[in-house]
Amino acid sequence: MRVVVINFDGGAVTLRCLDALRDTRYPKDRFQVVLVDNASVDGVVWTVRSDYPEVSVIESDVNEGFARGCNLALADLDGVDYVALINNDAIVTPDWLEPLLHAFDAPDVGAACPKLLFNTWARGLTLAPATPGVLDDGRCVGVRLDAVSGVPEV
Repeated sequence: MRVVVINFDGGAVTLRCLDALRDTRYPKDRFQVVLVDNASVDGVVWTVRSDYPEVSVIESDVNEGFARGCNLALADLDGVDYVALINNDAIVTPDWLEPLLHAFDAPDVGAACPKLLFNTWARGLTLAPATPGVLDDGRCVGVRLDAVSGVPEV
C-alpha cells in the first residue's frame, strides 16, 4: 500500500497530514508514505527527513502540479498493490484505510473513494459589493480583499 502526498509550500498543513497518516491502523511493513515536494521553500523536506524517517521523499526541481507530482511517486510500483492519493490538506482518521481496501473485495472494482468531510476549522467567506463597479472599458469589478485577521494558525 502506497500513499502519495504532494507538497507545494504546504508547511504545517502538510505536516499535519503526515501526522494523521502516521496514525493509520495498517501493518507498517505494508504501508508506505511518499511525499513529493514540488520545489517548495517551506522547509517541509528537511523536517520530514529529520522527523518522519518512515516517509520517502521525492524532490522535484520545479512545481510539477498535482498530477505530474503523483506520477513521480507512481513511476515504480513494484510490490505495490494499492495506491492512495491524499491531498496535503486532508486529515485521515486512523481507521480510514481498511474500508477502502474492503471495497476491492467486490468484483470489477477498480477505484474507491472515502467520504470526504469539510474540516470543522475552515470558515467560508463571501464578498459582494453593494453596487458593482464598472471600469471605463465596460468590465465589471467587484471587491478587493487586502487582509484577513483572526485566522488561526494551522
